[in-house]
Amino acid sequence: MAKKTAQAQMCPEAYRARLAGVELVSITLESFTLKTDRSRLGEGMKLSVKHKVGYEPLDNGSVTLSIAYDLTATRSNKREAAVTLSAAFSVVLDSDEPLMEAFLDIFTKVNLPVNTWPYFRELAQNMLQRAGLPPITLPFWRS
Repeated sequence: MAKKTAQAQMCPEAYRARLAGVELVSITLESFTLKTDRSRLGEGMKLSVKHKVGYEPLDNGSVTLSIAYDLTATRSNKREAAVTLSAAFSVVLDSDEPLMEAFLDIFTKVNLPVNTWPYFRELAQNMLQRAGLPPITLPFWRS
């Protein structure tokens, strides 16, 4: 992840104007793990999803962003996980001008999760079904 110096600010109008010159090049799955303990499955499963983001500028002026999601399913009254699922995605953006830290800070907090969450939701639902586990429906992304 790029080192953060002083928290840079960018007004919403400037952010929207800068976003207009940014293009999505790719979204790729970098890693995935699924662990289950079927003895802990049961009614009333509680879902918890956390995420981490980062970014690295590339030499050609593009930027690679990363986002990793961790999903845990536990019974309401238990601490041990019945299911843990982790997935990391890489997103490459191209831009007509260099992307400044202030822009990337906002993008990784707002746009990156909104644009990758559907990929994670589909992956989680699909892989849990393939593992023969009960279906889940992850909620809308809410920041």
